[in-house]
Amino acid sequence: MKLPQNKLARLALNFLAVVVLFVLTGVLQWVTGEFCWRLFNGCGWFQYRSNIFIPIWLISSFLVSRYIWWGRIRPRPRITGGK
Repeated sequence: MKLPQNKLARLALNFLAVVVLFVLTGVLQWVTGEFCWRLFNGCGWFQYRSNIFIPIWLISSFLVSRYIWWGRIRPRPRITGGK
C-alpha cells in the first residue's frame, strides 16, 4: 500500500487509524462481555475485562503508527555482495 508523503496527511491517517482501532477494541470488549454474561451468567474473573483490552489497543495502535510513519515493521532482508 502506498502511503502519502505529506506529513499532515500521514498525521490525519494515523489519527483516523487510532480512532478506528479504539472503536474496534471497544466493540470487541462489549461482544466478549455480552458473550461471557450470557454464557456464564456473569464471570467473576472477567468482570474487569477492560484491563485486558487496553494493552491490545495500545500495541495495535503503536504498530499501525509505526507502519504509517516508517514503513514495514520488519525490514526486508538486504542482499549483499558475495565474495
